[in-house]
Amino acid sequence: MQDLASLLHKKYKSHFRYIRAVEIIHKHWSSLVNELDRFLVPKNIYKNELVIECNNPVWMSEIDCFKDEIIQKVNHLLKQHCVNLTVSGIKPFVNANLVITAKKTPTEMIPTTVSERIEWSIKKKKAHGAVLCHKCQKIWDRCDPCRLCQLTGE
Repeated sequence: MQDLASLLHKKYKSHFRYIRAVEIIHKHWSSLVNELDRFLVPKNIYKNELVIECNNPVWMSEIDCFKDEIIQKVNHLLKQHCVNLTVSGIKPFVNANLVITAKKTPTEMIPTTVSERIEWSIKKKKAHGAVLCHKCQKIWDRCDPCRLCQLTGE
């Protein structure tokens, strides 16, 4: 007795190749298009063209700009995963009902006491390149002297 997948694989062999390719592309989509993965979604492969869905027509021009790079990355990815398929083009598709979800950034634990918050804030400012003002010795800023000393003329 054969299982259902092996029976379907015999009849729909060419379709399984496309389905597997789309699954691989979905899995690695964020590494292929970087920040654009929030706005562009790979949907299908139709006649060796990757169908990409977006919710705004403006993104269609971005797809057109990066088309060759996306095709090259997708074909390289499919070759790595031993899928015998070559994507020859991209078909952008606008779907106004597509919901774009914002990426969740890890939340930082803010200290509860005032002194701990001050120390936490100073560490954060130092990490972004701030230094203590040499004139007033009170304000952490990226400029030396600080902006307050610059405005007041001290």
